[in-house]
Amino acid sequence: MYNIGIDLGGTKVKFGLFKSNVSIEEIEIPTPQNHVSQTFSETIANLVEDKAINKIGISSAGLIDVKHKKILKASNIPQVPKDIALIMENRFSVEAKIENDANCAGLAETMNGAAKGFDKVVCITIGTGIGGSFIINQSIYRGANYGAGEFGHMTIEHNGLPCACGQKGCWEVYASGRSIERRLNEIKLLNKVDSKQVLNENNDSSELSILKQDFLDYLARGLCIIQQTLDPDIIVLGGGVVDSSNYWWDDLNVLVQKYTNKPIYLKKAELGNRAGLVGSTLI
Repeated sequence: MYNIGIDLGGTKVKFGLFKSNVSIEEIEIPTPQNHVSQTFSETIANLVEDKAINKIGISSAGLIDVKHKKILKASNIPQVPKDIALIMENRFSVEAKIENDANCAGLAETMNGAAKGFDKVVCITIGTGIGGSFIINQSIYRGANYGAGEFGHMTIEHNGLPCACGQKGCWEVYASGRSIERRLNEIKLLNKVDSKQVLNENNDSSELSILKQDFLDYLARGLCIIQQTLDPDIIVLGGGVVDSSNYWWDDLNVLVQKYTNKPIYLKKAELGNRAGLVGSTLI
């Protein structure tokens, strides 16, 4: 029997055909702006052909009601039916599940990636914003309102800068790709320098180096709050910002010792941008 995995994002959707957790074939398409259910059905049918499938798993951005298999809120994919999982379940007459994409990524890294063998795992994804998940004994901890793991919206600065969520001083305002772009705009370098160049900077006296150190300082502070609060065995860091970590990983490990007296084990994610797809088959 085969399983279908789907990683649903704002700009693209990945579909995978898996057998015994091994990828057989994968397809990537732009996120459809209309006829979403039809496009999903046709893509899955092309993958499956005449094979028997056991279940469908969907990794989706947004707030997910796992019990009722519905997307509660996903601002970057408003065109996707809230009950897309139920639609696929009815279309293919198999069980379908849907889960938050950060939770899927965390589950994948726990079972098949950087955190394999650890019981209590926090996975942080640093891109435009900051996403996260908390995995306990290979099970996703979702919280009372399906909002566990929203580490990006911890308050890191009292009465700080406004966040898109409506709060002020959120961690992702100071330690994400968007935060670097904001700082570049402040010093009028936004169209001349990108985030990767900032994080690769090694001239300690330059404006970019100061910006980089501020970013790492805020990143370290947030990680230490998580360690102090949840005390996980390991914190896995992934996402686009971590792609340049060879230039700052050692600095980050020094900084975290400054803000906590507890042991903290940081490790880079191993599954890259496939984590959501792999995780969708594990829910």
